[in-house]
Amino acid sequence: MQSPLVPGNSVEVQVKPEKIYATVFFIPQIFVAVIIAICAIYFNTASFLLISLIFLLLGFYKYLLVLSSSYYLTDQQLIIERGVFTRRVNYLELYRIKDIVVNQSFWMKTIGLMNITLLSFDSSESLLILKGIKISELPQSIRNHVQECRKRNKVLTVDN
Repeated sequence: MQSPLVPGNSVEVQVKPEKIYATVFFIPQIFVAVIIAICAIYFNTASFLLISLIFLLLGFYKYLLVLSSSYYLTDQQLIIERGVFTRRVNYLELYRIKDIVVNQSFWMKTIGLMNITLLSFDSSESLLILKGIKISELPQSIRNHVQECRKRNKVLTVDN
């Protein structure tokens, strides 16, 4: 699979956060907005309606922000693309990844999702979290690619 973000390299794995993960963060915002709207009707105040609308818009923005994330794994890089109105692309060289941690809260286990935390030697972003990913072999795949990349580039890591 070829991607315009990865010239010369083919993307081996492309993942996106699941919609249910984004929805879980949007539901509390809707709940608060509805409560504030009810208060606006009860107290007959337009300012509460405005606050309710702001809560709804912020919740919708969070929803879009989560869904606009994309993760691409090549044989040399992990590419993280994020952004709703502007796009930010982070290219992480795989040999810089120090550790991979898989996190699953109780509710994430029940719906089959995980967060993958990557600790790296990268100075710009030493902690990267791939959020709301469907349970898969992605962590092991990343680990295998990291090992291959270190061998190919003859990289020796030394921890302090």
